[in-house]
Parts: sequence; structure tokens; C-alpha cells
Amino acid sequence: MNQKVSVMKRLNEKFRILKNHNLFDAKDFNKRSAKYGYGWRNEGVRSEIKDDYILILNIVNANENIAIAVNYEGRNDDEVSIIASKANTKRVFQEHNTYDKSEDIVYSESYTYEVFSEKLRLFIRKLPELNKNNVAEVFCKMMNIYDPNLLSEEEKENRKKAAKKKLKELYKKEDVIEEKLSDAQKRVSDAQNRINKTVSKMPEFKELQELEQRVKVLREIIFNARHEERDQENGIPALLKEVEKIEKEDRAHKALISSQENIVRKCFTEDEFLKIVDLSRN
Repeated sequence: MNQKVSVMKRLNEKFRILKNHNLFDAKDFNKRSAKYGYGWRNEGVRSEIKDDYILILNIVNANENIAIAVNYEGRNDDEVSIIASKANTKRVFQEHNTYDKSEDIVYSESYTYEVFSEKLRLFIRKLPELNKNNVAEVFCKMMNIYDPNLLSEEEKENRKKAAKKKLKELYKKEDVIEEKLSDAQKRVSDAQNRINKTVSKMPEFKELQELEQRVKVLREIIFNARHEERDQENGIPALLKEVEKIEKEDRAHKALISSQENIVRKCFTEDEFLKIVDLSRN
């Protein structure tokens, strides 16, 4: 089972509760690139979504939102990264378009699925006690979301250490994967070289090479011969012109005959005309 199915499916019920709660106006997005020429008159810009999945919960009748970003593509369960965030919301009005813009965004640290899932479970349990005035504050506390400018030096240092540890683990695994890839590619290359070497020694291979070379030479001879004939005065182009000239002469002569026959027909009965034509052709 791939990570999208396993992680997102396990989070699906919790996300459904959040989406349907009357405190939130929910919007969710999957990863996408920026798109220009979007919307009214193709003048808008659709923003890029860098996370594999993001759920944004705009707090109804408040100028705040909370969000959850999940990155799972190409990751094992223990490598899935989930980050919670909180932002101020500003309504932006444009011609033929109105949207909410997130500002002053603050983030939690990156959580594994297991850690985040438990934090989210506790938050959902507490939701019935919350309202629009305190839901963002409680979410921030439970998800450890703090403005980095307000953190103590010790807290900043702890976050730096956690970030460095995670990156170090990822970089180390990247080195291992690249080494495995290099080794696998070398083994494939070596195998292909062995096959090519064996095949090149077969008499049939040598015969095939000779036939291919002979075919190439014959094709060149035929190609050149065709072009030489066309370049000569009595070649195909000249013959086609001659045919065209004779066809034109033939059409003109047939028209002359038809005209003369009509003149003769008027002077004799049909039987007499046919006898005259028959005698004229013999």
C-alpha cells in the first residue's frame, strides 16, 4: 500500500471532522504548479502548492486560520512530515475576484504521523469547548506553534537541533540510496556489455552487419540513380511535360473533330452521316 493511501486514509476521519465543524470554513489542496492566465479573462495567477496535501481551516467570523500540511510522497511511514500552522487572514478584493490571503504565518516543528495524529486527536476532543475567539490559540498551544521571534534562546536552540537531526538523517539516507543506485546502474551496464560482447562474436551478427552495409550502399545507388534520371533532359520531368503537351494537343484535336462532325451531321441524314464517318475512319 502506498503512502498516500496509508497516511491520508488514516487521517481522513479526523480531517472530515475538522472540515464539517461549524467553526471552520475549510479548503484543501494537493500539490500543484503555478498557473498563469487563470480565472477572469485569463488575467489571474493560480498560486503554487508545494506540499503534497494542505488543509486550511478559516475560522468563521474571525481574521485567522489554522492549517495542516502533509508531505508523504516517496516517504516511508516514519519519514512522513506533518506541519501545523496558524496565520492571520486578510480579505483581498480584486476586479471580478475576492480571496483570503494568509499573512504572518507561524509554524510548528515537523511531526511524524504517529506524534501528530495523537496531538490532533486531543485537539478534536477539545473542540466542543472552543469558540472562534480561542480555537486558534488552543490549536497553537497543542501543536507547539510559536512565533520564532518570541521563543527563548533555549527553545530556538532545541528547534535547531531537531531540524539538524532530521536533515542529517535524510542526507545520510540519500547517500545510501545514491550509492545503491550507482551500484545497480553499474551492474546493468556490465550485464549489457557482456551481452553485446557475446552477440558480437556470433557469425550471424557479422553477417547481419555485412547485409546492413550492403543495403545502405544499394539504397544510395538507387537514390542517386533516380535523381540523375530526373536531372537529365529525357528524364521523368521532361517526359511528364511531353505527356502534358500531347494530352493538350489531343484535347484540342478532339474538339475540332467534334465541331466538324456537327457541321457534317446538319447536312445529311443520320444514316448518311454515320456512313461518311465510317468511311472517313477507314
